[in-house]
Amino acid sequence: RSYFGKENKYEFYRYKKYVNKLIKIKRYDIALEKAIEASEICSEKCQTYVLIAKIYSEKVDFRNAIKFYKLALELEKDRYYYYKQIGDCYWELNEVENAIESYIQPTIFEPTNTTWLHYLGAVYVKIGRNEDALGCYLKATTFQNSDHDDWCALGHFYRMTLENYPEAKKSYTKGIEFKDDDASCWNGLGITCGDMGEKQEAISCYLNAIKFQEQYLDDGKALSEYRTLSIMQNNLASVYFNIEDYPNSAKYAFESINSNSKNEAPYTLLKVLDSILRKDTNIEHPESELAKRIGEYLQKKNQ
Repeated sequence: RSYFGKENKYEFYRYKKYVNKLIKIKRYDIALEKAIEASEICSEKCQTYVLIAKIYSEKVDFRNAIKFYKLALELEKDRYYYYKQIGDCYWELNEVENAIESYIQPTIFEPTNTTWLHYLGAVYVKIGRNEDALGCYLKATTFQNSDHDDWCALGHFYRMTLENYPEAKKSYTKGIEFKDDDASCWNGLGITCGDMGEKQEAISCYLNAIKFQEQYLDDGKALSEYRTLSIMQNNLASVYFNIEDYPNSAKYAFESINSNSKNEAPYTLLKVLDSILRKDTNIEHPESELAKRIGEYLQKKNQ
């Protein structure tokens, strides 16, 4: 305790680091003990309350988590993200109306912060209030600070929830106008064009998505971004398969596996390609080498 004296401005952050390590190994009782100790001797009262709330959330004690998030808000009323955390806790308790009320609060205090509208829209989707969700996503595109992310989110909603592909296409296209190297917008547009039967346009979109995602990875991004790349590559492989361009289909299925070997989708595609190509037993057939390579990939998968 003498080390963590009140004059030491790093006291809370040292506690936080230790507590997070305890949370990681699921030693919640000790983590809670240390977080409460920090709240008693550290000057960062608000942050210690949030840390305690985090531990209670991990312990699936959402009622107490809510209590400490609210205590934190009493100290720092402009920490609007805590309303989102409270909403998440109410959601886990199946108190939907309380959750919605919490998600609404940041949209009142920061009406032009589109992040809060996205959170609220996502909750409305979960409970089937699609008109309310659409209102959130549309509103998010109307501000001076609205950008490609807002249009992309609207495109996702039109495509995945409403299955309104023409409007989804417009939204993704608008997003690309804001940021023409956004891989997510290009991928969403590719899926939409594919659903609309516009195969060549879908191919062009996926090629752009892959190109920009690979550039993004050059910045040393995390493994999750390689998983995203793998999905994009498999999407392209599927379109090539649908137009019976089997060499290119296999090429991007191979690349999808190389990006993420745990992605099952390209293996499934290769199995179908294997079945098609092996029907021709002529060893001089130009696709016989392709069939051989597909077989090698599938054999590695089964080892």
